[in-house]
Amino acid sequence: MQSIILGRCAALAIVVLLPLTLRAQTIYRCANSYSQTPCPGAVAIAVDDGRTPAQKAQTDAATVQARQQANQMERDRLALERSAMTAPPTPKAAQRNKTAKPAAASKARKSADPAYFTAAPWHDANKQKSGSGN
Repeated sequence: MQSIILGRCAALAIVVLLPLTLRAQTIYRCANSYSQTPCPGAVAIAVDDGRTPAQKAQTDAATVQARQQANQMERDRLALERSAMTAPPTPKAAQRNKTAKPAAASKARKSADPAYFTAAPWHDANKQKSGSGN
């Protein structure tokens, strides 16, 4: 349990301290690609974060909250799946199996169908009744 807490604290420290160590880098646009090294005819692009520290902190807090909620939802889903695998069938499921049509009836219907398919042209009933050839 303590190793999990220490791991999470270390990850949080990295997330908080990493942006402080990074400096703004110059990014160059070379035709349709971007690079950290300039190429002939490259255009320098400003990639500074225009947010205030308060806005960044708010966004980071929302990200942490969303990740925690997603993890909780995953745990709930896995627990529900485990309980569904071990639970006996419900009475409704057993009743559905009893009311299913027997396989013999469907085989009899299928045997009346020809073994091959023949396409037939489609005829409009209105054209046949009116007798016009248009």
